[in-house]
Formats: sequence, structure tokens, C-alpha cells
Amino acid sequence: MKREDGTATLLEGDYDQVVGQIADFYIERNDLLRAVDDKFGMTVTTLTNAEAADISQAIRRRLKERGKIGQDETIHKAVYYKGDKPEFFDLPIASGDKLRLYRRTWAKIDGQGGSIGNNGDIVEVVGKTAGGLLLRDARGRVGEVEWRRLSDQDTGRLLLGFGRAFTVDAAQGMSTRGEHANALAHGTAGSTAFKTYTGESRATGKTHTLISKAAVLSDVRRSRALGDPTPITEDDLWKRIGEDTSAKPYKALAIDLLAAARRHRDHAVDVSLRAHQRIETAAGAKTNVGRAVRTTVEAGAAREALARQRISLEETLQRCATMLKDAAEMIMDHLHGRRPAAQATDVPAPIPAATAAPEAPSPPSATSPALAPEAEPRSPPSPGM
Repeated sequence: MKREDGTATLLEGDYDQVVGQIADFYIERNDLLRAVDDKFGMTVTTLTNAEAADISQAIRRRLKERGKIGQDETIHKAVYYKGDKPEFFDLPIASGDKLRLYRRTWAKIDGQGGSIGNNGDIVEVVGKTAGGLLLRDARGRVGEVEWRRLSDQDTGRLLLGFGRAFTVDAAQGMSTRGEHANALAHGTAGSTAFKTYTGESRATGKTHTLISKAAVLSDVRRSRALGDPTPITEDDLWKRIGEDTSAKPYKALAIDLLAAARRHRDHAVDVSLRAHQRIETAAGAKTNVGRAVRTTVEAGAAREALARQRISLEETLQRCATMLKDAAEMIMDHLHGRRPAAQATDVPAPIPAATAAPEAPSPPSATSPALAPEAEPRSPPSPGM
């Protein structure tokens, strides 16, 4: 949208040339606004104090050539606080300069004490006194301000800033009646969505975005592979600008510490519960450790005893086997000795005549082989013999 209405512009040239173009643009727009209403004005924001100083000096040189800046210029040591960190720089002050206040400033206005401005207000230097400056506020009032009321108590430096170009951080809470220029003399590499919002919303009228084309081109070229021959178009430059100015890097907050502590606590609780569960499971198994150890020891002792008695057991088993073999042979010999006697008793007796009267059988003789008692088989010797 800003490309379409012409409020976003890529500036050609190197850094010094870009700074000069921004200064020329400031003077041109400021003259047009003053021609409409002398209460309108133009302001410029940058990303760094160095850029703010360079652009302010370029504007002062042009205004000085036009006679808008007095010849009573003096250089003062000044300080600007970025959070709690002080930023030191040199601040030239002459009649016609515009300065930014960083705190509520007391002045003598029309013989009475009063505030000439608050933090973020822009005042114009209309003259100097032996003890301070004569400043004009946005309502046209002129007040005499002592140096001590403009000084920082910790460093002794002036707590003032450039009134035409200053950093985006210093522009927090500022509102310009007129137009504003968001100057990005070093490209958009250091910009974020947060800084872009501040730099693009500091005026009641239009906000012009002035960007160094060479700086963005260099950023795009560095983001590509070395030796990539793909041509870089203007659309590629605007795409990179959009990515830089819409980035929202996360900044750690104090509540992140509490959230991290809560996560660590929950993790510790989970680990403790899992360990307790394993302990309970092991206890529920009711393993008799003493019995298991005793059984293992006894089994080991039995294996060792068996290993020591192995040869004796083998010899005993061999003797038993020999004795069993001898007993078997004796039994076989005994059986072979009885076989002829058994065959003699098997001969059939003569058949008597039919007319002969049957004789009474005679009583058996004690010496009859048929009635001789059988010899008992010899028992095999016991293994112990």
C-alpha cells in the first residue's frame, strides 16, 4: 500500500548519498508544511544514534546554508538513556536548532516558573543566556532554562537529544503535528515489527519510509548461495523489506522464569512417581533374596564336589559293570550244566501188556535223579565284595 501511494521509497547511492537525500527530503517537506501552517513540522527517526547524528548534521548544514541556523554554535556533551544504559554523544546547539527533551523541564516563562515541556517534546532554541538557553515550545511560549535543569545528575551531561532526527527508541510516546520520515539509511536488517510500528506511527499526517536500496540489495545478495546467477529484482528487495519489518523476535520475560521453574517441577514429580512405581513393583514381587543366594551357593558347591569325585565315580561304575558281567556269565554256565539232566528225565516209560495187572508204583528213591533237589542258583557277588 505504501508503494502504491508513494510513501515508501528506495533511495539510490551509498550511505552518505542516502543521508543527503533524507536531509533534502526533510527540508522540502518541512517547507511545504510550514507554508500550510506554521505549527506543522517534520520529524525523522532512525534505528541508531549514529544515523540520527549523521542525518541531523546533514539537515543542520543545509539549514545553516540557508541562514536558518545561527552562528552561535557550541558543542556540548550529551547523554541519552536506552533503558538503564547511557548513550554518550556530542550535541551541537545554536539558535534555530530543535532539541528533544527527555524529562519534564522547568523554565521561567514571562517572569513566572512553569514547565516548558515534558519527555518527548520538541523545543526550538531561540537564543542563549549566561546561565542557559531560551527555548520555544509548540505553543509559541518562550522560557529561560538553566543549564542545571537540562543536565543529567549522574553524568553531568546535557539530557537532550536531536529535535529533527532521533532514534525509534527515543521516539516512544512522541507525536508530531505534521509528517514524519522513517529513515532506514542502513537498510532494514536491524528492523523488527516492533520498531517499525513505532517508526511508522509518530505523526498525525503522513509517514514516509525512506530506505537505502544498496543496503537491502547487499542483504539479499548475502542471503543467497555464493555464485548464484539469479538476477535480483525490485520485487525481491521489497520482499526482503517486508520480511525484516514484520519479524517479531521473542524477548524473554520475567514470567518465563516462573514457567520454566514450573516445567522443571512437573518433570521432577513425574520422575519421582515413575521411580516410586518401580520400587512398589519390585516390592510386590516378594523375591526371597536370601533363598536365591543360598540356592546358588549350594548349586555351585555341588558342582565343585561332583567335579572332584568324578574319577572315583567312574571307577566305581566300571567295577560294578564288570561284576554284573561276571554274574551274567556264571548264570549262563549254570543253565548250560542243567540242560543234559533235564533231557534224560524226558525218556518215555514202556507200555505194559493189556493182560498184565498193573503194578503198584514203587515209592520213589531218594537217589532218583528225578526227585533230586535242584541246586539253588548262585547269587552274584555284591558290589562291595
